[in-house]
Amino acid sequence: MVVLHTTLSNFYYSDSLLLTLDGYSNEFEYTEKGVLRRITPLSCPTCNAKMNHNGSNSYEKKGLDSIRTGRYTCPCCGQNCYEDRTYWNNIKDQLYDKLAGICQIMRVHHVPYRAMAEILSEIVPITVNKDNLHALFSDSVDKAVIPPVKVNKIVYYDEQHIRVDGISKFRLTLLDDNSNRPIADEIRNQMDRDTIKKFIAMYLDPDEPIFIVTDHLQIYQGILEDIFGSNLTHQLCLTHLSMLIVKEFPKNSTFEQEYTKYRLLNIFYNRNVELRYLRRMVKKEIAIKHSDEEGYKFWLKKEMKLFRNFVHSLELKRRREKKTLEQRPYKQAKRIFNTLMMKKDSFGVNIQNRLDLIEKRWDNLTAFYFVDGAPATNNKLENYYSKTLKKDHKKRFRTDGGVERHLKLHEMKGAGVIVRCKNTLLDKFLMFLPFLNPG
Repeated sequence: MVVLHTTLSNFYYSDSLLLTLDGYSNEFEYTEKGVLRRITPLSCPTCNAKMNHNGSNSYEKKGLDSIRTGRYTCPCCGQNCYEDRTYWNNIKDQLYDKLAGICQIMRVHHVPYRAMAEILSEIVPITVNKDNLHALFSDSVDKAVIPPVKVNKIVYYDEQHIRVDGISKFRLTLLDDNSNRPIADEIRNQMDRDTIKKFIAMYLDPDEPIFIVTDHLQIYQGILEDIFGSNLTHQLCLTHLSMLIVKEFPKNSTFEQEYTKYRLLNIFYNRNVELRYLRRMVKKEIAIKHSDEEGYKFWLKKEMKLFRNFVHSLELKRRREKKTLEQRPYKQAKRIFNTLMMKKDSFGVNIQNRLDLIEKRWDNLTAFYFVDGAPATNNKLENYYSKTLKKDHKKRFRTDGGVERHLKLHEMKGAGVIVRCKNTLLDKFLMFLPFLNPG
């Protein structure tokens, strides 16, 4: 352990100083003048003569103070040697690692660099500005190593359209169902069949059975079959199906149209409550159309607003009870769909086409029924997108590196590798106290 020459001014910090200098052996001393040096200088590396103490070199960190390390000279050949200052660099690195960790946490919560600089300038004595914080944060994220995801047999795939410096880019993502962590999350310049195929094949083993959930883009089926062949089970997201059904109807629909819409939405999810309400309103709608054609529009607007509020109240009730829409068993879903197909000719052309498409893709829409624990939607991936890159953030990035670093940061958060030292920032600054007034 280093021999300490303490004075009244630095005696209080002797324990901290010994801890800081723990890597040095008994060959060293810390003098009353604040110099770390060898008690007995080494031999000259040139002529092998015994060297003498020859003052010290000073190293300063603005805002933190400075240290002094021993300097030696050879009385025979005049060779000069300087003591290593690794311990000083180590405690500086620990401080900056802690600051980098704070920056990472702030960036996860979308705090701008300018705001980060203003906050930290009120806390730390060293000079901080948005540029050096950006460099500190970027370096810490670039160096971070994220443990790989052990791929489960259930995977989600989707893309997100973003803009980087005004140029359209595509974010391709594979998400593991078991860990809720991305298997891969990359930015590409284009999104064609070959790009998607190479991306998926790069990260998933084609020889292993896979259950993969996607939206309804038609090219996915062919791409996935080319990669996985008979090992593939492909589930089309039922949430996206509901969205496609809703788009088949006008925004300002009648109760008759709304009733037809909910009959389609009722295939896989229990919408009986809404359908009972709508059946009652359809009867009233028919009567009012015949009796008061002029007042019909006013009545429709008023009653449709009440229906929307009713649907919203059902949703809020489910949220309070922490429930989701009741999913129908396979036999019920099949029976309801068959009933709709038998009455297909009574619907408009667009609804007939939608029913035909559901029939064509029935196996892909119902694959989750036959795999234990399999999801019916890719909501997990949509939730991951909303947490990591919200809509109002998708156009803010100026470089590919910026958006890729942002995505890596959220991967680090999910993997639990964001720098979180056990010691606080104050503990890191206390390591410098022994050097403030050495003699």
